[in-house]
Amino acid sequence: MVFPNTAEEDIYGRKSHETSRHAHQQRAYDFACRLFGLEDGIIKSRGVALLLEMGCGKRLVSVAISGALAKEGKVKRVLVVAPLSILGVWREEYAKFADFSHEVTVLMGSGAKKKEQLAKAKAQPLQIVAVNYESAWRLEDELLVESYRNEVRDRHLYLLMEVMMKEKHIEQKLVLEAKKRGGICPKLVSSGLAGMPDRLILLPNGKMGFAELKATGKKPRPIQVARISQLRRMGFKVYVVDGVEQIGSVLDGIEEDA
Repeated sequence: MVFPNTAEEDIYGRKSHETSRHAHQQRAYDFACRLFGLEDGIIKSRGVALLLEMGCGKRLVSVAISGALAKEGKVKRVLVVAPLSILGVWREEYAKFADFSHEVTVLMGSGAKKKEQLAKAKAQPLQIVAVNYESAWRLEDELLVESYRNEVRDRHLYLLMEVMMKEKHIEQKLVLEAKKRGGICPKLVSSGLAGMPDRLILLPNGKMGFAELKATGKKPRPIQVARISQLRRMGFKVYVVDGVEQIGSVLDGIEEDA
């Protein structure tokens, strides 16, 4: 696919005097388009990470990529997961740079209000739904209703994560899911024993395990690795969790008989 790349028009479909394109943004856009199969029709990856520093235009490039995917019929919905403080910025970015038909819904207010807003969101034209981290996992059932689940399977939903999932949000989700199973998940405070895991997971029927929580992609420190190894040698179940998608299997593992 040949995307506009002339002196008269930039990658966002805007005239060059309106938006100044930078070389690193063009390269990031081209890279994503190749992986998503927009050049030769061969999908090489289901995802792409834009590892640009702050202020280098990740949102601008994301707008361009989602537009290219929409024009090729590859995407109908875009789910943006971002910090609450900048959710509204996504509406502004799409309004300023998108040269394609779209609608942005920023989920705000109470849980019931967010569900109402989400229910009204349509896939025509391209629908962008922006939600903050905590609401994303609280509304996961609504975000993954059958229509959205089909969209994901058919590669018609494009997910944008503004930054990595923070440790505290993963921790909150773990506590909530343990409670749903009739258990508790107290925070461990051990002033005399360095490197102990963050949470103790206690489930019905005497099931117990430990969880070390990390932000997405982060690894335990050496002292934590040593303590985890020690606990495992003693026969305890210890898990390192850096994503909410791991929580179900962690709790299943603790519930299983050794």
